[in-house]
Amino acid sequence: MKLNKKGFTLTELLIALAVIGVLIAILMPVIMNIMPNQKVMMAKRANYTIESVVSNLLNDSACYPDEDDRVGLANGWGYADCDLWGGNENPGTITTEGNPAEKFATLFKEQLQLVKDSFTSANGAWKFKTKDGMSWVIQHTSEPWQSANNNHPNTPGYITIAVDVNGDDGPNVGDSQYCTIMDSASNDASAKEHDVAMFYVYADGRVLPEGNWTTQAIDVNKKINSD
Repeated sequence: MKLNKKGFTLTELLIALAVIGVLIAILMPVIMNIMPNQKVMMAKRANYTIESVVSNLLNDSACYPDEDDRVGLANGWGYADCDLWGGNENPGTITTEGNPAEKFATLFKEQLQLVKDSFTSANGAWKFKTKDGMSWVIQHTSEPWQSANNNHPNTPGYITIAVDVNGDDGPNVGDSQYCTIMDSASNDASAKEHDVAMFYVYADGRVLPEGNWTTQAIDVNKKINSD
């Protein structure tokens, strides 16, 4: 008995490939929209980290006690039980007020997991890397903490934090004029890719994004697990 073996014809294979190609073309944009963007996720993480640290500091009664004339982060005084500012590390500020922005930056970085020996300080900026792969720059205004708007001196002052969410990798682009405080970073709002997130930390504890990309990155969902 003779068996007839029949396979796919060339035409059938080409039709099948064409159908697969059409399905891929339809589904790829959907899949890309569903998949999280790593840079966006890291920008969310940076925002969460900053908000958490600021909240912790404001609730630290040793370093930021509630006093009528010293409210919020614009407080450069030291206290004996605040070891890193006024205690063991900076005892001079117990009798003479120090720079409140430097105080904030000192206490801020201490709550992060820094890469060993990555911290540097130059030209009024604190630079360091964290173990999650992000590079940070904290640039303070002059002492005392300046107003955010010189025309309205009662507006709370702020300092600027830049975070390169993928560390040494490119493209090193942000869409804020202040992103250039990050070494080698450029300002290009029209660029297809961004990786430098910008934040303002106000003296009253508010943390606000600077630039469209940072704002859009954290606006989708401001909560992210820090682990």
